[in-house]
Amino acid sequence: MTKPIVTQERLKELLHYDPDTGVFIHLKKCNSRSRVVVGSIAGFIQHGYVMISVEAVEYRAHRLAFLYMEGQFPRDQVDHINHERNDNRWSNIRHSNYAENMLNKSKYKNSKTVGVHWHSKHRKWYSDLSSNKKRIFLGLFIERWDAICARMSANNKYKVHPNHGR
Repeated sequence: MTKPIVTQERLKELLHYDPDTGVFIHLKKCNSRSRVVVGSIAGFIQHGYVMISVEAVEYRAHRLAFLYMEGQFPRDQVDHINHERNDNRWSNIRHSNYAENMLNKSKYKNSKTVGVHWHSKHRKWYSDLSSNKKRIFLGLFIERWDAICARMSANNKYKVHPNHGR
């Protein structure tokens, strides 16, 4: 048996979402057996995402933020602009499709710039991007800044989504 999907109305009865902090707070228990503490922060971290259980169904908090603010779940995916999966401030999340979300994905922790990575074998920075489902290698660079500049130039040349490639 599938469990019912929470509505915006029911979500707002159970939780308060603060768009400035991205935090959900429990307003009341959903049933008498619930271990929820009213007034406490809702959720737990799983694989970097904030997960919140609402009436025995687990949801990612960023998806609940869209339901809370817009009255419906996002059409496709949600992108965390700053790459922080647990930062669910309204200003940090946006509608996205798979391709846009992958463009903004941080592949390596040693590089905060999308499309700029450290190549340990060559001991240099390299830049790349994907355009029209093709990977474009932009070069190897001694300085990280040169790799970033190459990526930013390529963003303009290949008309990559303006919010990606910082």
